[in-house]
Parts: sequence; structure tokens; C-alpha cells
Amino acid sequence: MKLMQKLCLFGMIMVIGLTAMAGCSDPSSEIIGEESGDGMPEKMVWSTFGVGTSTYIQAAGIADALTTSLGTKIRILPSDTGVGRIRGVTSGSVDYTISADESYFGSMGLYDFASYDLGPQSNLRAVLARPGSTTAVTTKESGIMTPYDFKGTRLVWIPGATSVNIKAVAFLAFGDLTLEDVEMVTAPSYRAGVELIMNGDADWMIGIVTSSYWYELETTDRGVNFVSFPAADDEGWERLQEITPWLYPGLVDEGPGITEGIEMPFYVNPLFLTTTDKSADEVYSFVKAIDESYDLYKDIDPMMPKWRLEDASGYPVQAPYHEGAVRYFKEKGLWTDEHEQWNNAYLEDMKTIERLWEEFVDQAAQDGTKEKELHDKWIIKLEEALGKSFPKNYK
Repeated sequence: MKLMQKLCLFGMIMVIGLTAMAGCSDPSSEIIGEESGDGMPEKMVWSTFGVGTSTYIQAAGIADALTTSLGTKIRILPSDTGVGRIRGVTSGSVDYTISADESYFGSMGLYDFASYDLGPQSNLRAVLARPGSTTAVTTKESGIMTPYDFKGTRLVWIPGATSVNIKAVAFLAFGDLTLEDVEMVTAPSYRAGVELIMNGDADWMIGIVTSSYWYELETTDRGVNFVSFPAADDEGWERLQEITPWLYPGLVDEGPGITEGIEMPFYVNPLFLTTTDKSADEVYSFVKAIDESYDLYKDIDPMMPKWRLEDASGYPVQAPYHEGAVRYFKEKGLWTDEHEQWNNAYLEDMKTIERLWEEFVDQAAQDGTKEKELHDKWIIKLEEALGKSFPKNYK
């Protein structure tokens, strides 16, 4: 897609999203989940990443398609923190969130969720899960080509954005480095972090190659560059996956400035997420509506084709699938025995985690455990109970 076409599409989606957001400072003031005759709600509220991100553009495109095809009114609330997106859906103030790794953190009670006020969110359920990629985004003038070049550079760090920050730590580990080897430049939001890169006040940050931000950066004197993570570097990948085990090697061949494939991490990003409070019938109708509206949104953004049901119903995912989604996948012949085994195992883990957390947090309170100490102690309990490894606390 040519740059001017890309920018025009971005402008169109911005209008869609901002229109959907009009007057939405208090989502709880609106009736959400009011069902229409086709099983779809007449009104819905979604949350997702900040305005201008690739995920926001995708969410706005799908929302516009559902409004066009079914008349469903959808408001999109941007949120720059994973906790904010997850708390919105678990509290019922939004119907669905389009999120990423925070779904995994929330379901397991990791990082920011390892607190007395939060803990594991055992009612989280995946609805649709689009596979995607991520990497370190920098400029051509930075000279950063691989993770081994990160030493002494300036990293954009967004407090509270665990999904972004943990990847930065993992990418440093690929290059056998830690946060002590870089200068952390704090940004209050993702957009503010992008501005640091564009203004030359930071050297790199975590990003998706097809974001409109990087098309804009490509047109500047600094240019845009995406860091390569060679699949053949077994030791680098082993270090990375010790921190983010849900990432795996892949190849990206389209994006600003990309003329040949670049090896970089892949994972499910983003995914539609809701809770068990949503009925199976509504979620079934929701997934069906997105599937049948595909032709209306598939050309909005280069990443949209991965929302095809055949791609967005895979596993592993950062949360178990909702029973309504499973029903639709089965109807379409996309739910295999392997899906069932994986999903059931995740559900059993979450039952175990829910019981374990109740015991753990009660004992921690009795022992006077400080909140900042909860995460590392919780990790030990998780590993003992489930026999799995979990990413250690990057803080």
C-alpha cells in the first residue's frame, strides 16, 4: 500500500474511532449489552490501545463493519495500560477489550496483577485471537540492527504498560543484556513514547511494524528501522523465552521500509477478550458477526487479513476461549481435539490458580507481606502448583 493511501485510510479510521468515542467519558452511564433481534447487542463499549496504534485502527475498522452490517453502535475507549483494559472488562464497564499480553498476566495474576486489590482474573475468556508480530522499532540513524546493539542506548519505558515493558526486557535478554545496560527514558503513554523516537530523544521502543506511526517516521530524515531477531540464534531465543515464553520466531515481509523479510518475534496480538459474565449465545453471535463482516474490514489495515476466522481461532492464546466462541469454531469445523485439550488444560489451571490465590493472599496478609514482595512469592507458589515456569519480575 502506498504511503498516501495508508495515511488516507488512517485518517478515515481516526474519524470512525473518534466518532465512536464521542461523549464516552463515563461508559457506565450507557446501557451496554442491550440485545437486538439477531442476538447482537444494540450498543457495546470496547476498550483497546491508544488512538493511532495499529490495534486501535483494527478495532475501529471492525466496529465500523459491525455498525454498517448490523446497526450495532460501538464506542471505543482507548487505554494505555494493560491493567486499565483488563479492569474495564472485568468490572463490566466495557463489553469487550482488544488486548494482548495483559490477558495472560491477568489470568495468572502476574506483575501488576499480583496485588492485594487484583490477583488472578479467573473469569477472563478469549473470543478471537489474531496472530501478529512485534519487534524493537528504532531509526536508521541509531545504528541498531540486532539486540546485541542495544547496549548504551535509550529505551522508551512506559510505566504501567507491562505488555510493552516486558518485551523490552526480553529483547535485551536476547542480546545478553539487562535494563542496567540501557538508559530508560520514561513516557506517560505509548503516543508520547513514539514522539520521543521521532524527536530523537530516545533510540528504540517496542512496536508493531504496520503501525501508522512508523509510516510517518519513515518519511522523516531519521527514517525507520526494525530490529532483527534471527531464528538461528538459539541462545538468544532461549534467553528471550525465559522471560516471554509466548513469543516465537517468525518472518515479516511487509511494512514501512521493508523490502525483504525480517525475522522477529510472533505471538497472539491482539485478541478480543471478555468474561464469563457474557452469555454463550451473545459471544457466539458476536464472533459470527465479526466473521461474516470480514469483507467490510479486511482492507482497512495490512494486518486485517489475519482476523480471518481460520487464523484468529488458533492456539496457544493468552486466555482460554469463551464457550460461545468455541461453539462457533466447532460449527465452522475449526475446533480440533488439540484445541480442546489445550483449552481444558488452561481452564483447569485457572481453577487451581483461583484456589491457590485465596490461600496465598490470606496468608500473605497475615504475615504482613508488602505488596511489592507479592509477585516473587506468588511466582514460587505458581510454579510449585502447576509445574511450569513463569516470567520473573522485571521490576
